Amino acid sequence: DQALLDTGVKFLYGCYATELLNDARGEPAGIVMTNSSGRQAVKAKVIIDASTHATVAHMAGAKFANREQELSTYTRIVVGGRLSNPNGSISRRKMPAPVAARAEKLYDAWEYSLTTPFDGLHFPALAWIEQSMRNMSWQRGQVDASERVFFVPRQRIVGQAGPCQEWPGARKVDLGICRAKGLARIYVLSGSVNVSSQVAQQVLKPLQAMGLGRRVGAAAATEAAARGDLKDVAVRVNRTQASVVLGDVGDTPGWAPPLDRNLGTVPSPGPV
Repeated sequence: DQALLDTGVKFLYGCYATELLNDARGEPAGIVMTNSSGRQAVKAKVIIDASTHATVAHMAGAKFANREQELSTYTRIVVGGRLSNPNGSISRRKMPAPVAARAEKLYDAWEYSLTTPFDGLHFPALAWIEQSMRNMSWQRGQVDASERVFFVPRQRIVGQAGPCQEWPGARKVDLGICRAKGLARIYVLSGSVNVSSQVAQQVLKPLQAMGLGRRVGAAAATEAAARGDLKDVAVRVNRTQASVVLGDVGDTPGWAPPLDRNLGTVPSPGPV
């Protein structure tokens, strides 16, 4: 967060992409996000989809392929305390180096892993996995822990390059692995890029992910600068049949849009 603040990047918490915006040519032109204040449209000349399962790319019609793995391994780190002794369904090991936590004091860290056929693609299954790992790895005396479980998605996009079987490093890899075949204006920047399961583990390591992110960001900025003004932007019509649930969407009492300028609107087909 501090790195974003230091560079003047504006960001929001608790916002989820739920729909895609298209321009007059039918190309992606932003997203609709949902949060505690309702729905807001965010126009964009280029989209970087960093969601775990490439949610926006899915909405845009990207093709996906299953990875070779039949089981998924979920990992969680706990800092401080002692190694817990859960049942045999979860493996555990001590991390090779201590971790600085409260007041920069060094603590031992423990890695817990759970291997299961659940693919994590559906939220109820992922929530069950995460809660189960929290229950089995919690210990009195811990000072920090992973906010989310780490795992490699079972599916990857069918990219303009790849699938990559050997990781050449973030500086050398073809950025086509981050672009779905036949899909313009969207980059994928997560474990759903077009690489094998083993390579995805390398992609998701912090330093490699940061390096790939810098390259994708630069490429997206160049592409956005070359794109003309967005015209006739509207919410993409979802032609699939879905159940309709009645409800209210609105702003929270403590939030109000800026009064010094008109933020504008985009057409949206109903029902929402």
